[in-house]
Amino acid sequence: MGPRASQLLTAAVVALAATGPGCARRSAPAGPPIGAASAPRAPPAPAPAWLATGLYALGEGDLASAEAAFRAALRFDPACAAAHRGLARVAEARGDAGAAATACAAANAHAAEPDYCARAAAPR
Repeated sequence: MGPRASQLLTAAVVALAATGPGCARRSAPAGPPIGAASAPRAPPAPAPAWLATGLYALGEGDLASAEAAFRAALRFDPACAAAHRGLARVAEARGDAGAAATACAAANAHAAEPDYCARAAAPR
């Protein structure tokens, strides 16, 4: 991986960990506020990190890794619309229209906006 790809991956992981688009920031319950006690803080939410990994792999054309990462995100957050949309994009790239439609329908079912999957895939 070159320096530019590494920078893009780092930026994507940081942005997704902060905002978690399409994925809830579910993790272990948060510990007490800093300074309140010495209990450890909750680990970062894994679904956004897996989503970022999937998006990076998809961008690199590594469909197998992208699919595995999107499925990992869904294990942590089954309602992650962006991960369902990622699976739709993987299926589409493989030419599997049926699987793409199924994943797109799941993305739309979990998204806050109608036709989330179709609009995200439309050229800009």
